[in-house]
Amino acid sequence: MSTCSGSGLSKSITNNQKGVIMLEFVFTVSILMVIFLATVTFSFLFTDYYGSQKVAREGAREASMTRDVSWAKVKAEQAAWLWGLDPGRTSIEFYTGGTGVTCTVHYIARPFSRTFPRLLEGSALQDYRINTRATYMWSDTR
Repeated sequence: MSTCSGSGLSKSITNNQKGVIMLEFVFTVSILMVIFLATVTFSFLFTDYYGSQKVAREGAREASMTRDVSWAKVKAEQAAWLWGLDPGRTSIEFYTGGTGVTCTVHYIARPFSRTFPRLLEGSALQDYRINTRATYMWSDTR
């Protein structure tokens, strides 16, 4: 009699352990998924930041070499397109001085817009503003 109730107790614990293991798995996967999505989102934001830096450098370098700000803006816009920056959310400005030229790029990044575009159809997430600047001295070669 004690063996029969003991085996029933053992089966009950085994069934409960399977349920506990399943719950632990679900919680662990949920936490890992959030960490993964955050990593992907920050990697895209970092890519946008790096791209805006490259655009600012390209614009300032071109303006420094040609001394033509309008042509440098065209080259900077082409670089922005190459780096995948949305033209509607990119602003490129130039400031010239006696010693050089500064190119400033303002970009509005939208988290999750690349990974989950349908997520933004509901309520939009807060935009992240990226501001970069590069300054080059005037080039002597013309």
